[in-house]
Amino acid sequence: MKDANLDSFVQTLNYYLPISLDSNGLVKLNKRNKLLHEIRGLDAKFTLAAFNGNSKGLQIVFALDSQSRKQARGYSAFADDTIREFYKNLGKNFKEYMQIHILYFEEKPIAYEIGFFIGKTYFGSQMAYISDYKQYSPGKVILAKVIDLIASKGITMMNMGSGDSPVKKLVTEEKRVLYEVILSRNTFAKTYIKNLGKLKEQIYCQMHTNPKLYTFYRKVKKVVH
Repeated sequence: MKDANLDSFVQTLNYYLPISLDSNGLVKLNKRNKLLHEIRGLDAKFTLAAFNGNSKGLQIVFALDSQSRKQARGYSAFADDTIREFYKNLGKNFKEYMQIHILYFEEKPIAYEIGFFIGKTYFGSQMAYISDYKQYSPGKVILAKVIDLIASKGITMMNMGSGDSPVKKLVTEEKRVLYEVILSRNTFAKTYIKNLGKLKEQIYCQMHTNPKLYTFYRKVKKVVH
């Protein structure tokens, strides 16, 4: 029976990858060739290093983030000191259950990925790369390498977090729908919140397709908050 005080609407999608191996012991990964297309013939120049949360890995991440494509577009994950301290505390407490992956081009760190081991599931948290190396699609490369690495540690599921970025769609078609729930006795309030949420999502999607406009929006939002 439907509750008259309860309403909901689609908020975002949560992509996830069930990890399994083929007959050769390699991870079954959709469109692996597309993920690694830009580094064909250069594979040996790209290596992945893993650190636990309570290590020097976060310092490398912070340095990378300050030069990252996210930083240039106004939504750097670690521009705020409070967030940095939060992740440092996570590292101290989670230790080996927090993983920091750094992608190197020769000896130069160019991308990072952070996630957490919870049982047999790996939860991806943050990822970014230096814009100067975008011709190699570092985000795709590090993701493919991280999946192979966590599979070797017995992980059977990678939760890729909320959002439907193109790289997630390359990796997997599996997804869950995440809903925003409204609980109110006021019909007008429920309708207003629902329509406002949908409008914000539509505006966000349109802005996200325009890099310059989206960068301006993120920078203004940061100043206002």
